[in-house]
Amino acid sequence: PTQRADRWIISRLDAVTAAVNRSLAAFELGEAQQRLYDFIWNDFCDWYIEMAKVRLRNAGDADADADAAGAARTLTHTLERALRLLHPFMPFVTEEIWQNLTARVPAPAAGLPPSIMVDAYPQAESSRAAPDAEAEVELVMRVVRTVRNTRAQLRIPAGQKIAAAIETNGMDAVVLEEKAVISALARMEPLQVVSGNANGNAKDDNGPDAAEAAGVSLVVNPLVVRLQLAGIVDLAAEKERMHREQNEIIEETARKQRLLDNPNFVAKARPEVVENERQRLRSLAEQQERIAGIIAQLGA
Repeated sequence: PTQRADRWIISRLDAVTAAVNRSLAAFELGEAQQRLYDFIWNDFCDWYIEMAKVRLRNAGDADADADAAGAARTLTHTLERALRLLHPFMPFVTEEIWQNLTARVPAPAAGLPPSIMVDAYPQAESSRAAPDAEAEVELVMRVVRTVRNTRAQLRIPAGQKIAAAIETNGMDAVVLEEKAVISALARMEPLQVVSGNANGNAKDDNGPDAAEAAGVSLVVNPLVVRLQLAGIVDLAAEKERMHREQNEIIEETARKQRLLDNPNFVAKARPEVVENERQRLRSLAEQQERIAGIIAQLGA
């Protein structure tokens, strides 16, 4: 595959294939199962399928049709191999899905045996590793996560589109090529791409200047994402609400800290309970930092 997202998921697929084979060889069945769960649920379902949907929806001319066909091939290949990896853990379900898959996509199924049970167990292909694609797609994912977290913090409805701008700061090619995916997954429309050239103001379209509009700026190193909030968020009401939420988080953080500072609790509680409390404390710290940043930008 040549598309960045296709290279990324194939690279991730081979990485999990190698990890699962190592775990099975060491009889670490739980570790192998967890690796597969993380890959299928997070990398494949949460991210790659959603990215592929954008390309499949955009089909309509020769280039877009070819791109959509590439996405479909990668989807099929990844699912087929994931089913074989998962087969020892879920034999009946994977056999049923595999039979349905191979019946519907005869070209990739050519030469395959009649059952997943007698097919070879997958092995990693190191030649397909793509660290550059993994790093670039990770940047796209961080942008989407950051915008989604901010939207949730500001209670912006999931279907509400926000005008936005991304300052690329040297990552022009990645952002421009993945613009449709970023726009669709983060619900940013229109999305303006501003290049960090010598003049500091080149852009890829003539959309509204979201970079100059009232809103918040999110740093996703090395990118800066600027969200336009005028007409979407009641800034005065939002400042007040976020101050209240910040105070609640501060109080909850103090309670969690007192609990973890209590030697009796740490000594007598089950280790997983203590770790859950520590994880909750870290999560509260992240929320507090995020809210403080948004409040500062809203002028509170």
